Amino acid sequence: MNPLVTYSLARLALFVATLGLLAWAGAGQIWAVVYAAVISMLLSYVLLRPLRDRAARQIAVRVQRHGDERVGHGSVEGPDEFAEDAEVERSLAEVERSADSGSAEQQSKPE
Repeated sequence: MNPLVTYSLARLALFVATLGLLAWAGAGQIWAVVYAAVISMLLSYVLLRPLRDRAARQIAVRVQRHGDERVGHGSVEGPDEFAEDAEVERSLAEVERSADSGSAEQQSKPE
């Protein structure tokens, strides 16, 4: 079975079991749901670590594989990114030149 599905079902089962125990103990409906969410989250962090690690590895493999298929996207730069970078650098250089020439004109004017 898919590790992500297994982990999700285990978390859901833990939540339902905790909610059932709190309801049986006489907690109010709203408080039982809130406490069950918090308690099951803490328990799943401790008890379901192996399942969570398997699900995380599966997600990482999918992301890596998907990234390899998308050459030119994400962290791999293609020609478009280089052209954009060059345009930005040209624009910045023009702004700096115009700022420098404007300050030089003000310094040369007599007061």
